[in-house]
Amino acid sequence: MLTVKSLCVTYRMGETKRALEDVNFSMKRGEVLAIVGESGSGKSTLAQGLLRLFDFQRNVSVAGEIWFEGRQVFPDAQVDLKAYRGRSIGMVFQEPLLALNPLFKVGDQVSETLRHHFKLSKKAAKERVRQLFSELELDPDRYYRAFPFELSGGLRQRVMLAMAYVCQPQLVIADEPTSSLDAILRHKTMSFMVQKCENERSSLLLITHDMALAEQYANNIMVLYRGRLIEKGRTEQVLNNPQHWYTEKLISISHFYKERFTEHLNLTDDLSE
Repeated sequence: MLTVKSLCVTYRMGETKRALEDVNFSMKRGEVLAIVGESGSGKSTLAQGLLRLFDFQRNVSVAGEIWFEGRQVFPDAQVDLKAYRGRSIGMVFQEPLLALNPLFKVGDQVSETLRHHFKLSKKAAKERVRQLFSELELDPDRYYRAFPFELSGGLRQRVMLAMAYVCQPQLVIADEPTSSLDAILRHKTMSFMVQKCENERSSLLLITHDMALAEQYANNIMVLYRGRLIEKGRTEQVLNNPQHWYTEKLISISHFYKERFTEHLNLTDDLSE
């Protein structure tokens, strides 16, 4: 479904910096692929490159090939970007407050995405959005007409999920979708996206620094380090037999915090008795 060949991204801001270097990977339908790495490793740059968000930035150069559903979408300049984004590929941005327009009600923003791609009536689009809000446990009567600033971070994140999935895209790119959520909302958010992959045969590209999250929800893992793809494979393979010292470090950090969290829960149980 998605194939990336020799993708390179270079920033030119005073000095030249190669943010991505010769990245190659592919995805198939129904797959959950986690891209794991620390801040600055190139994860968000990869997401923006796949959506061609660098096309009109003179200080950023992109090289390589991106193929989607058998068609080359980069560097082919003839591809209709408006049809490519939103309709075929949905995006969950890391900062929903910055991604949402503060001047428009959130329900109307999600509805507009649907109407733009499918030419639906306002009534039909609104009904679809209300249904999706209900799936995400967003009360449509209460939140459809709310402005972004009136919502908590968790609610705004669920609005972003609705916007990403409202057109039933083949691929959703989720950039740190759970970083600002508590444990319960994190599980609900990930379960929603994984269920969409299973029910609609869509795919999920999960960008995260959290190896534990990748372990729990991803079929496959890719590890980025300083813009380079250093390891990829089935989740259990990468976790049980890492081939790179950086992957081992990420796993050990994940296990450390998992153990600390377990100790905290045990202490809380002891104090409550």
